[in-house]
Amino acid sequence: MKKQLFMIAAICCAMGANSQIKVNSIGRVMVGNEWSNDDPSNVLSMSVYGKNGDYRPGSKLAFGDFGPTSHNGWRVFLGEFGDTDTDKLWLHGQDGLCITCTGDPAATTSAFNSTASYVVAYFHRTENAFRFNVPVYTNLGILVTSDKRFKKNIKGINNAMASLQKLNGVSFDYIISEGRQSDSLSTTSSTDSNNYQKLNEKELREEENMKKYEKLRAEAAKNHLGLIAQEVQTVFPELVKEDSAGYLYVDYIGLIPVIIEALKEQQSTIAAQSLKIKELEKEITSNIRIKKMAAPYSNADREESVETAEKETIATNAFLFQNTPNPFSTQTEIKYFVPEDTQNAILYVFSLNGNMLLSKPITQTGNGSITINGSELEAGMFIYTLTVNGVEVDSKRMILTDK
Repeated sequence: MKKQLFMIAAICCAMGANSQIKVNSIGRVMVGNEWSNDDPSNVLSMSVYGKNGDYRPGSKLAFGDFGPTSHNGWRVFLGEFGDTDTDKLWLHGQDGLCITCTGDPAATTSAFNSTASYVVAYFHRTENAFRFNVPVYTNLGILVTSDKRFKKNIKGINNAMASLQKLNGVSFDYIISEGRQSDSLSTTSSTDSNNYQKLNEKELREEENMKKYEKLRAEAAKNHLGLIAQEVQTVFPELVKEDSAGYLYVDYIGLIPVIIEALKEQQSTIAAQSLKIKELEKEITSNIRIKKMAAPYSNADREESVETAEKETIATNAFLFQNTPNPFSTQTEIKYFVPEDTQNAILYVFSLNGNMLLSKPITQTGNGSITINGSELEAGMFIYTLTVNGVEVDSKRMILTDK
């Protein structure tokens, strides 16, 4: 007993001499050289000070062996990473980080799946990625680096609609484990044949909390919408990643540009089909008109009627867009569409009184545009009209304001 008391006294003397560990009058534990003004309100229960500078920066609390930095050491610690006063907390694990809620000592490997006890995990050696085993909520959204300056080998996405049609959206439930089984604990008395320990009140609350957690996990696993990774992999292999255990994961955000391009393809198809429908409708109307006119006319008259109908059919496929900007003060653009087999097309600008003010011949077929300068007209409202093969096709209004 005397020997033990002597050893305790020696340790206390050594601690006091080196001033490395102290306990002040209010019970606060201080490790390292104390800075007297660090906690004027006496909030802290324990302080760990660094060894460098007046503000004692670079403090670190290691768990287990630390290791030399020359061999990528500094294995597990909590504190400031460097030796400067950064006021930044570093949670450092050389092989990764884990956040658990079950306290299952068996879940200590790098495997991560529905049977593990991990809530959040990051394993440096097996894969450079965070794993979340719970839903993730954010108030301000998720931003992904997309600046053009960070990218190279930029290419367009072709046949987006055809590729998307190969995928099948599905509804599903996730398969999850039944959670931790408390085989080592029981509410039976300590005198039964199995020698189980009786749970105290706090342990019983913990068991109830764990049951609530498992219930929330089960509810979160139900009623999801998504894709099957194996199907996506056959169409967009660049959007599917495989982990070290062989499980597949889909980059759903990566599908957004594909959907955008597919919608653009679809819109182009709809526009072309609309033009074709318009062409067919006018062609049917023209054919009916020709048949009605055929009987009472001579061959020459009939040929002239057919030629007129063909011109009208071509003309009905042309159209104008609204000028932009409108109103305008200096310059405006008028876009149009004229079929390729058009013989002649002219854009006219009239006053509201019907006086022709401008005449702009159109030489480019297909989609094109003409620019009107404000200096060519006086301020007011005007009507611009497109004629194709001598047939008036479309008219719209525009407004020129004072310069």
